[in-house]
Amino acid sequence: MQIIAQIEQKTGLSLGLNQLLQAPTISAIAQLLVQPTGPTTNIVRMRSGDDRQPLFLIHAGGPSVLFYQPLVQQLQSNRTIYGIESAFLHGQRPDLNTIELVAQEYLQQIRALQPQGPYHFAGSSFGGIVAYEMAQQLQKQAIALPP
Repeated sequence: MQIIAQIEQKTGLSLGLNQLLQAPTISAIAQLLVQPTGPTTNIVRMRSGDDRQPLFLIHAGGPSVLFYQPLVQQLQSNRTIYGIESAFLHGQRPDLNTIELVAQEYLQQIRALQPQGPYHFAGSSFGGIVAYEMAQQLQKQAIALPP
C-alpha cells in the first residue's frame, strides 16, 4: 500500500493493488505507468491453479483482499483463487451504495473473467453478505431464463 501511495504522490497516477500484484517487478510497474490501462477491475489473482472453476473471495470489512492471504496459503486445493477488492478502494465507484449494486458490479466483473458458472464465492463479514447477495442474484437470473 505504501508503494501505491508513493507512486500516486510522485506521478499523480493511481495504481490498484491488483495491478501491483500482477506487476511484481519495477520494470513491470514502469510499464503500467507508461501504457494506458484497460477497463478497471477489482479482481486480484491471489493464486494460480488448475482449470477448475476458481474461488472468488469478496473483501471483508476493509477494502483490500490482503486479509485473505493467510487463508489462501493454507488452502490445500490447487484451484485458482481471486480476491475482489472494494470498488471504493481508489474512489472508483461511489455510486455503488447498496449491497445489491455492489453484488451486481462484482458479478459483472466475474462474468467478464469467467462467462459460465458454476461460480464459487466466499467472504468474511461484509464479504459474506455480498457473496450471499451475488448467489441470490444468480439464482434469480437462472429462474428467469426460459426452459
